Amino acid sequence: MSSSSEQLRLAAQIHLLLRRATGRVIDIEWLAVNAEYAKEIIRVIRLHTADDPMSTLAQLADEFEQIMFSLPKSKAHVAVNIPKVKKQAAYVNTQLGPALDTENNVERYVYGLR
Repeated sequence: MSSSSEQLRLAAQIHLLLRRATGRVIDIEWLAVNAEYAKEIIRVIRLHTADDPMSTLAQLADEFEQIMFSLPKSKAHVAVNIPKVKKQAAYVNTQLGPALDTENNVERYVYGLR
């Protein structure tokens, strides 16, 4: 199977599971060809699956990252760094997902992926 068809297959599976888990819809074709978009989607998946790294969605993200960035299996988590957030950081649930509270003068991610 070619790399591009494998990327599209994984992107479609990620799209389906991410939509089921978070309600977020992503662009499958753009995910398979754009490295910056792929890194951001993988970061969002890792944030969402931080409490369950063995979930199917997390495993698909690892596999997609390996193929997209040509990483050896042992180096799968190198491309995307997730900043650690202190437990006492206030989160606000928005329509697009949790965001850091702006009342504490903390910059928040606006969730504009594309």
